[in-house]
Amino acid sequence: MLYWWQDLMYLAAVFVLIWIMYGIDQASKQTLGNGNGNGNKTVFQDGLDRLYPSQLIRQVGIIPHQIFLLYWLSKLLLAVLAPLLIAEVTASLPFAVLVVIALLGFMLVDIWLLVSRKIHRQAIEKSLGYFIDLIAVFLKSGMNLTQAFRQAAQYGLPSDSALSREVALVVRELEAGGDRDVVFDSLAVRTGVKDLEHLAAVINIGLRVGAPMTETLEAQAVLLRAKQWEKAESLVSRKSLEALFPMMLVCFPLLLVLVFFPAAVQLQALFTAFSGAFG
Repeated sequence: MLYWWQDLMYLAAVFVLIWIMYGIDQASKQTLGNGNGNGNKTVFQDGLDRLYPSQLIRQVGIIPHQIFLLYWLSKLLLAVLAPLLIAEVTASLPFAVLVVIALLGFMLVDIWLLVSRKIHRQAIEKSLGYFIDLIAVFLKSGMNLTQAFRQAAQYGLPSDSALSREVALVVRELEAGGDRDVVFDSLAVRTGVKDLEHLAAVINIGLRVGAPMTETLEAQAVLLRAKQWEKAESLVSRKSLEALFPMMLVCFPLLLVLVFFPAAVQLQALFTAFSGAFG
């Protein structure tokens, strides 16, 4: 039986987890930047930094140093609470199973980050083709590359979208006098999106050789749309194959009932008639 102090401890831990989730959600909505927030750190803090998945968190769209404490606190809470709650429900579990549950709880935050990174990348890839078309349109109107990026992000994308927040950071870096090659390469590294790596390479090469940027971006947008169409076709094919198995589970029993069962009844009646005639 749970004591009152154990109930209070679990309730406090749940409130702390809710506070952590709220803090991470607010951090994901803040303006992106490149600051690492690194100061003078102890050896222990430096060791935690080495274990801290900064690149993964940044590719989710969150500034890593803003959730450093939230990350470690949530992992420790889940590692302690998960086996305790399971042990209260089923008290007969061996200690090794509880250790495995604790490890799974400890890794749960990292699993959530991996899933969130996939969703973040898909959101960027989905709107990237349209965004490149807008940049080409603004370049044709006489704007420079920085102005075209700013206008395309401001008027072509929702302000809270993943790509809009990343592009806003690119515009600030360009306006601050950052090197274009470094800025666009950093955009690809921060997001981990392969299409943005290709876009950065195309822009950097076009700027170096003096190629017409408008035609280059339009060609890149055509390639992105073709790639997205190919992905959509493969997704439809995979979903069709996935739907085939449950359809077989449903249709095969119906086939037995509607086709084979009446035929079996008729064959049984026929054999009975023959046995009566020759018996």
